[in-house]
Amino acid sequence: MHAEDRIVHRSEATPYPMTLLLRSRLTPVLAGMAVFAVMACSGGSGDGPVAPPTNPPVEPPPPAPTDTPIAVPAQGDAATFDVATWNIEWFGDTGNGPQDETKQLNRVRDVIRGAQIELWGVQEVTGAAHFARLLDSLAGYRGLLANESSVENGPNFYSDFNNNEQKVGLIYQSEAVEVVSARIILTAEDYAFAGRPPLEVQIRASVGGQSVEGVVIVLHAKAGADLASWQRRSDGAAALKGYLDETWPEDAVWVIGDFNDDLDSSIASGQSSPYSPFLTDSDAWVFVTEALTEAGESSTTGYDDMIDHQLVSDEVHAGYVDGSVKAFKLDDLIARYDDATSDHYPIIARYRLPDIPRK
Repeated sequence: MHAEDRIVHRSEATPYPMTLLLRSRLTPVLAGMAVFAVMACSGGSGDGPVAPPTNPPVEPPPPAPTDTPIAVPAQGDAATFDVATWNIEWFGDTGNGPQDETKQLNRVRDVIRGAQIELWGVQEVTGAAHFARLLDSLAGYRGLLANESSVENGPNFYSDFNNNEQKVGLIYQSEAVEVVSARIILTAEDYAFAGRPPLEVQIRASVGGQSVEGVVIVLHAKAGADLASWQRRSDGAAALKGYLDETWPEDAVWVIGDFNDDLDSSIASGQSSPYSPFLTDSDAWVFVTEALTEAGESSTTGYDDMIDHQLVSDEVHAGYVDGSVKAFKLDDLIARYDDATSDHYPIIARYRLPDIPRK
């Protein structure tokens, strides 16, 4: 989902409690029965002690239903640096996306806990407090959102006003990832990115005694299958490539997120992929998710296209584990996944840090 396609769920009126209706109708009957009982106990003459009426024991209310965690099988590998991107559909917004925010939080928690991935790029986070509660439930993980004061330019381009602005962020295992710095980039291209300029995070990744310094870009591109939206994605892609080629020409770079378009052709009818500048420069940039496009995979529950991707520099691609990229389909693990959790699937890939060249 995206900011232009909000779905507002209508609350239903609460029916008049049936217990009150029964109570009001039965009160006169119960009162008469009580008088009859008193007369019977006293012989009906008023002589002798009057026995109090005997009331049946009151049953305690049933316990509140508990939310049983979902068992999610591990997707990572202890020997590799595992990276995922996941659009978690209006996370923290009570008016859009999944209606039960607590259930959505619990399911996201279960997936991240079980999958055992070192680094997650996330999109469509709205409520910062809700995001903080998620992190509190994830022992061994930390995170940051684009609007945080520690992110350069963050509060200037992202806010938490009314909990309805979609934000990008990062969740990572604290033992495997150290955040060196974070900033919002390409702010002059804010319109091309639909008001969501990318989040750039410099990291130090460590697995199995091996460490690599690199850059992670979390992207949430402009949505929509119309020509104007395609043009904005194209403008954003061109600006991003120019920035990366100039700023990080020989570095380990991951660009992960909701690209809102496919790679073989655009979701906009008759148009080429807006990410053609990267596709035609395959010596320097590789979409590891192109294999999923070629296999006809989809990254959402409602459409056939791959619109969530991992784009990496040639340095990172040297460490990519061939065949490891996958769309983690969770429908069999989480009942009514798209209603309970998200309309996007996590996209996961693995990388060998020793094979990534150091500067």
